[in-house]
Amino acid sequence: MKSSTLNSLIGLVVVLGLGLWTVAFLLTREDSSANELLIHLGKTGATLALITAVGALVRQALKERDEARQAEKEKLDFYRGLLADFKSVHDRVENCRLLIEAHRSAKTYGEQLRNLVAGVVTLHNIKRALNPEFPELRKELDAPIVGMTAFLKKLLGEFRDHYKHISELQVVDEAWNKHLRDDMPKSGGPESYAPISRAWAEIEKLPELSVLRDDERYGEYKAAFIDHIDTASAILRARLPV
Repeated sequence: MKSSTLNSLIGLVVVLGLGLWTVAFLLTREDSSANELLIHLGKTGATLALITAVGALVRQALKERDEARQAEKEKLDFYRGLLADFKSVHDRVENCRLLIEAHRSAKTYGEQLRNLVAGVVTLHNIKRALNPEFPELRKELDAPIVGMTAFLKKLLGEFRDHYKHISELQVVDEAWNKHLRDDMPKSGGPESYAPISRAWAEIEKLPELSVLRDDERYGEYKAAFIDHIDTASAILRARLPV
């Protein structure tokens, strides 16, 4: 039964009960020998009206409690979802940092920087999700989100400007290294083969990427990205039950 229909029915019962009591009261108030049936009918009407009204109040109170619980659950789920989104951005950046340095190739550089595009999209989506219903939280998270987004966009801007040249160098490096391996003197050994890596040499020169991958610049990376992640996570965890 829909809520509006049920409320209308409750109202009708209350009005009917009060009506019965009013009719009985008017018919018996000046007649001491009034019909007991009318008196009983009046009492029944009053009781019915009272029980119905109390029941309606109890039902409304329970409904409001359930709605409040559901709203609180949805809000906490939203906070947990934001934490998961921030973690996904953090994981993308950390994977990028570790894998580029480990593989030292233009291919891995290209793959990992493309993955960071999704991180920027996630941060934009978080900001939009906060707009309608969470103005205070949006204000608190604004600075961390802006900081993380700026860091990622610097890396992506550098990638846009330099990747084509680096990928071309990678193709040349691979062709040249294959030629060296194929033409290596039979008397020589692996130690006589020194592969070239001009693509990686160019990647090492990239200043924004250097902040991310160079352990000696970890403090800059922490200030530009990790601290913002930690701040956003702390703000959200403060809103969650322990």
